Amino acid sequence: MKSIKRVLSAIIACVMLMAVAVPFAASADAAVQVLVGAAETTTGGEAVVHIGFSTEAKLGAVSFTVNFDAEKLQYVKCEVSDEFATLLNAGAAIYLVNDNDAATGKLIVGAAITEGATPTVAPFSITFQAAVIDETAVAEVNVTIDRLRTELDEPLESEVQNGSVTINVAHIESIVFTDESKELEIGEEYTPEYTVNPDGYTDAFNPTWTSDNEEIASVDENGKITALREGTANITITNGDITATLPITVKPAGVPIESIVFTDESKELEIGEEYT
Repeated sequence: MKSIKRVLSAIIACVMLMAVAVPFAASADAAVQVLVGAAETTTGGEAVVHIGFSTEAKLGAVSFTVNFDAEKLQYVKCEVSDEFATLLNAGAAIYLVNDNDAATGKLIVGAAITEGATPTVAPFSITFQAAVIDETAVAEVNVTIDRLRTELDEPLESEVQNGSVTINVAHIESIVFTDESKELEIGEEYTPEYTVNPDGYTDAFNPTWTSDNEEIASVDENGKITALREGTANITITNGDITATLPITVKPAGVPIESIVFTDESKELEIGEEYT
């Protein structure tokens, strides 16, 4: 009888060890890291922070808190990737955003996937608008995981490394064209050169171009001007509240000279005589 009890005890002990060892082994390759990335922007412009997870385990449920500098950034929206949207449309996931405290710099995002999924791209993208300030600044965004599951009811036994990102907010003071004005012939194309002050924020600079007389000179989204008819037009580049204008004068295309013919085939002159 005692020997049977010893065998049963040994079996139970092995089962308990296996129950402990299996989740631990599964989590060995399931180190989770919050991956964040953001582009530069200008004052009054928008910046998008992409939030993803580096993990080999399926994510069944996740919630995280995003803390940001509310004096420099304003929360605009939180969107999901096409991959996650497919799960939503299939009814396999839910997705919630609590933005009640967004005015003070706190956002809570949660998602649950019925059977779990391994995201191949960043599932979440949060858009912020930079405040209009009179100087170039740096805004902080910090992401902290509050809850993580491989399935809805199974904790992910893994160390989580939270993420943070800084957003460079450039205050552009002026845009200056290299040419003060430009003359073009009908049919001619021209892309003006300009400088942005302060420089160093080319990724954040996203201007728009307009012409006040499209019949005379048109301009595309890259600033290429096309002279169409004789007349004048003003081409304006705009980034936020900063603008610069380049006056354009369009003239008829010159007629090419094919030949020059003297009226006289030859001319005789006397000494001292002048002739044109």
